[in-house]
Amino acid sequence: MHTLRMIVATVVAMAGALPALAQYTQYTPPGDSPFREVPSLERLEQAWSESLWQAGAIHLDPWIGIRDATWTDNAFGVSDEFATESDLTITAGAGLRTYIRLGSNTMFTAHALPEYVWWMNTENRNVLNGRYGMGVFGEFSRLKFQATATTGREQQYLSSEVEQLLNVKSDRVGADLDLVISGGLSVFVGGSTQAIRYREDDVTGPEGERLLGLDRDEDRLTAGLRFAFNDRLSIDVGAESSDVAFERPQFDRSNSGVSPLVRLSYAGSRLEARALWIGADFEPEGDSLFVPIDDPLGRFEVVYTPGARLKLDLYGSVNLVYSTIDVSPYYQDQRIGIGASYPLNRRMDLRAYFERGSNDYQNLDGSDAGTDLDRDLDVAGLRFSTTIYQSISARVDVT
Repeated sequence: MHTLRMIVATVVAMAGALPALAQYTQYTPPGDSPFREVPSLERLEQAWSESLWQAGAIHLDPWIGIRDATWTDNAFGVSDEFATESDLTITAGAGLRTYIRLGSNTMFTAHALPEYVWWMNTENRNVLNGRYGMGVFGEFSRLKFQATATTGREQQYLSSEVEQLLNVKSDRVGADLDLVISGGLSVFVGGSTQAIRYREDDVTGPEGERLLGLDRDEDRLTAGLRFAFNDRLSIDVGAESSDVAFERPQFDRSNSGVSPLVRLSYAGSRLEARALWIGADFEPEGDSLFVPIDDPLGRFEVVYTPGARLKLDLYGSVNLVYSTIDVSPYYQDQRIGIGASYPLNRRMDLRAYFERGSNDYQNLDGSDAGTDLDRDLDVAGLRFSTTIYQSISARVDVT
């Protein structure tokens, strides 16, 4: 399947931009880091100080913008080159972020960011989406914690298997705690419960039934020890318990398991590195069609800054992705990429990247699905971003 995309992502913010609380996705856009940026007290304090409207401990930050404008020559992600259709979609919205200081080390946040998705040629895909949530973040001498609740629906690519923009709804509640025991030794524990739902009107017919078959609830609990050798290097050793329950019995891939994990983080003056290894050990639940897996999963990223401006990065991932194909419950999305970023001046940045990967499918009988389903993936792209004025910025991707 060949798909050409030009993605014009524009964000107009009245004050410092801050990512919304993390939402679920099976898809990492080409050229992006495999590690998602998550809120922290430090980032929230910066956003609090830069908010447009300030009244004592309560700061409000309005947001308005075109979050995404995409032209694609294959709007429905089909493999038949004679059936492809080009289309243009624009996502625009306006909303408000709220930051309230509860003390010198605690912050309450909330955001309400409704947005409208418009398609030029397919009106039935027009829909009102949005992102909403709240959270409490605290950081003391020995204790860090955060508790969040989010809900929202966003238009995004489902996966590298389905190269079509779809609307994904996620309701999530989660909490994380990190407690220093002594010196560089700390204990961490975190958990979340999440419901993932797909929009029925996005795809019709048998393909739509299979898409809705991916509706599921996910519960996760992670715990372990963190060893901080210094300010630059830390290693986590722990385990993650997961329980995934699918809604529809005819497409049931429910599974559960407890898997060991190891995380590494290093931040030097010129070299930064992050890695996550999960010894996946998942078993089917009840009459599920899920096939047991005990292969390692994970991701890594290494960023090197050889000079004052140029940045080079090497990254990769191996993820388990639930499939929409009847004969395969899931596949392993394996990717490795290289990239280079260079600031053209104070306001303009240019990034180039290339990724190579594969989708390796698993048959329902436990055997490899073989070359009929397996796919090799190559992606190349350029990304240009610029700050137009203060916090008004724009980004253009050609993939």
